Amino acid sequence: MEESLIWSVDLFKEGLSPLVSEFNSLFLSEVKDVIKNPNGDRKKSIKSLSTIDINNINSNALRVIEEIENELRRNALLCLNLYNISELEAKNFVEQRFYPGSLLSLMINDINFTIHQLVELKHGALIHLNCLENNSGLKGIFRGFIRGYTNPIDGLSHAFGQGSMQTELATNISSFNLLAIRVGFSIDSLSQRLLVVVLEKWNKELSYIL
Repeated sequence: MEESLIWSVDLFKEGLSPLVSEFNSLFLSEVKDVIKNPNGDRKKSIKSLSTIDINNINSNALRVIEEIENELRRNALLCLNLYNISELEAKNFVEQRFYPGSLLSLMINDINFTIHQLVELKHGALIHLNCLENNSGLKGIFRGFIRGYTNPIDGLSHAFGQGSMQTELATNISSFNLLAIRVGFSIDSLSQRLLVVVLEKWNKELSYIL
């Protein structure tokens, strides 16, 4: 038992806060540019989104959950030591109440849901990137010229920002922005859920012995 340390709320926060923040950043780092600045360098952001390694995000999220479980066990042993509970009794209690996977079992559905949304966002990014490339730059000019030639009314509408290509792009941008915002809310909800679950588990399990 780590008797050189005395448990405190500050020690609890010091060990867990960075891990909760890391968990949040694993999901948010890849999508924050689009969510926080939807009118920024769109092509750059979308290209980045279309190549995100979702398997890596998932495996790192599970790793952080495991580290949080380790931190809960460490804190539980220190906390029980304050109440003069024997080392053997404390270890047995922690093994029963804070066993490996005990936190993950409470979070896995939420993690899987957010991962699924990231998959949808990545797929949406590929579609959106294709739409951007088809309707902008030289390719967009060429397509606009062809459409104007084959459909003079549509060509005239483009001059006033009402052409079919402009409508297609605007609709696609709106749909993708809504998808990105929805994923952002899901990530925030997941982070808040983790914090609530950690605190509830801590309070619930220790209430059985203290």
